[in-house]
Amino acid sequence: MVNGCVSSARQVASIVRECLGEGKTVVIDGLGSFRLQGKRGYRFVERAAPSVFVVYVQEDTCTVERLCDALEAHGLDPWIDRRKLLPGQNWPRSIEDAIEATDFVVACFSQHSATKKGGFQAEIRYALD
Repeated sequence: MVNGCVSSARQVASIVRECLGEGKTVVIDGLGSFRLQGKRGYRFVERAAPSVFVVYVQEDTCTVERLCDALEAHGLDPWIDRRKLLPGQNWPRSIEDAIEATDFVVACFSQHSATKKGGFQAEIRYALD
């Protein structure tokens, strides 16, 4: 490994350990999550629920949130930007990665989405490709 990669890997591992030490769960999209087990142990829990990438427009957020809650209630793992992405994260690349990693894609068409140009159509095109 190149020294920069080792340093970055150590930094990530340090952040993961710190979060686990605070009792938080660390999720790695598409793979699963690290959880605290016992006083000093950790365990990795593989993702068990099929994941669903939800394509929508901002004007439909309330409806999409209800859809995601219903998907979760039925044992699925919905992926929407509002719940998964952080400020400062490369949103376009992260969305493409999420589309590639999910099991299903659900496009939420509405009167609002029919008149939109940009991200909504781009996400659908990427998913179809």
